[in-house]
Amino acid sequence: MNDAPFLIPVPDTLPLALPFPFGPPPRQEMREWHEDRAMQPICFVIGVDLGQARDFSTVVIDEVNFAERVHFQQSAFEPLPGELRRENVAHHRLRHVERIQLGTSYPDVIDRVAEVMARVPAMPRPPVLTVDATGCGRPVMDLMRKNGLEPLGVTITAGSGETIERLDARVAKKVLASTVAVALDTARLQVVATGPDVETLKRELRNFRVKVTAGQNESFESWREADHDDLVLAAALAIWTGERLRTRFAVNPQWRLLPR
Repeated sequence: MNDAPFLIPVPDTLPLALPFPFGPPPRQEMREWHEDRAMQPICFVIGVDLGQARDFSTVVIDEVNFAERVHFQQSAFEPLPGELRRENVAHHRLRHVERIQLGTSYPDVIDRVAEVMARVPAMPRPPVLTVDATGCGRPVMDLMRKNGLEPLGVTITAGSGETIERLDARVAKKVLASTVAVALDTARLQVVATGPDVETLKRELRNFRVKVTAGQNESFESWREADHDDLVLAAALAIWTGERLRTRFAVNPQWRLLPR
């Protein structure tokens, strides 16, 4: 009996093509997220919508905080996340929400605004007052300045642009609406105020968000045409101004803010 081991003959050269095909390598799923670091309070912005006979005058105070947002990106096979980019972002915390009683005269509204501003705590920057000047125009702005306030008057326009010249600005309603929408979508807007008008503001924000999501530009164009969303407008004015503070803490060197 032959006791030699059984051997399988191996060819001198292997075939170039394997007998079974390999598929493409699995696609690496990319995951992105961000972290906000070094939150820093900057200033309070007071947004005011001056109502007419059928609309409320409203006051919203926005506490603006700056943070460094670090974006990360990671694939399924990377052990540690890789930093993608950094940017400065503004966080908005709505601290005060108020609807002034219907029929209140403009001088009394101005006195109330001055009273609210006098209670604002000290911050690195003085408070900024932003007022909707679309309907009332320059007379009410002049009356505010005569009473010691120096508001930025914002005239809401059609189109999609904005211009700022000292204490007068022209801003498209699409810009105001998109500023609020972006702050909501990026989790940079919080309503932390208390009081009877807070739930009204939250309801207006929910309705506003649904309209923007459903109609996009059509919603922007019809905003403020039929709805009584005066609190959202006051908040939008404050948020829009707070976003403009991101340029190295300076909106416009010619602005003369409320003296403290």
